Amino acid sequence: MIPHSRPTLTGRDARALEQLIDSGMLAEGAAAAMLEQELARLCGFADAVVVGSGCQALMLALRLRGVTAGSRVALPTYVCPEVLGVAEALGAEPVLADCDETYGIDPGDIALAQGAGAPVVVLPWLFGHRLDMHRYASPSTIIVDWAQYFPATLVPRDEGVDLAIMSFEATKMLAGGEGGAILCRSAAEADAIRAMKRVTGSRYKLNLYPMSDLQAALVLSQLRQVPEFLERRRQLADDYDRALSGLDGIGIPKRDPAVAPFRYVVRLRRDAGRLDAVIAEFARRGIAVRRPVAVMLHQIRQAGRAFPAAQRLFDESLSLPLYPALDDDDAVAVMQAATEILA
Repeated sequence: MIPHSRPTLTGRDARALEQLIDSGMLAEGAAAAMLEQELARLCGFADAVVVGSGCQALMLALRLRGVTAGSRVALPTYVCPEVLGVAEALGAEPVLADCDETYGIDPGDIALAQGAGAPVVVLPWLFGHRLDMHRYASPSTIIVDWAQYFPATLVPRDEGVDLAIMSFEATKMLAGGEGGAILCRSAAEADAIRAMKRVTGSRYKLNLYPMSDLQAALVLSQLRQVPEFLERRRQLADDYDRALSGLDGIGIPKRDPAVAPFRYVVRLRRDAGRLDAVIAEFARRGIAVRRPVAVMLHQIRQAGRAFPAAQRLFDESLSLPLYPALDDDDAVAVMQAATEILA
């Protein structure tokens, strides 16, 4: 079976871990600090703070933005359930929003309404797509979720991204098994997050949300290979575009050629109700394909409203295997199956 996603691990990663183990330093230390410096430099932020998971990164970012019990947090319904879980763990009130054709939150959705009690907004950049932040409200109210994105160039402040989180789960852009990071425009905000990692009032140096140097060494090794990883993703997506763009009845979302996709998503414009049958047919041929989002948040929590755009995306969207470890023969097999099944 060709998997839908898998980590891209190399000999360089193995050697980096061997060197770290030989050093005898496994807890959070020099490797984690170096990773913070490199992430901030490569992504164009003042500072970065690494933590034990992407969920921890989101939780601390929400706390930094003042989210406590009873706060309102706007989330797209079309997103992974972990985002909902983090908001609820803080006692916040999730306010679900519909999407638009970018797979991002519709900036005109009522969930983003300003005024008294205006929500903090979690804005995922799904599938590696870059969203136009100028369509949204003040960056000070937005936490950008880069769990499925890595910037190909430095992100200037005028792009409207003040606070971003990253995830280093096994099949993300950078694989760490687990781990996450918060990217900050302000060094003072990074210091405030580091203070949240400590036990208030304790004279002991206790780390509540550590990233071990073992994790950090792996992510740091992956980070140093990221140009090759991003180029491989772009190459595969270009090959898919050429193979599938002429097929009748499917849509291929427009891509920014400068940005590397995390997922390769196609839309079944005709007879979208056959999506489950299409997934089963790929599986019969030994290829795992998926809905890009397995379940929407309003299918987990009652919202008292409809989400027509998100529902349409859910019914029509199909994700094909796309990751640097996908070899050329398997990519050809995916394209051949797709041209036959989706035609």
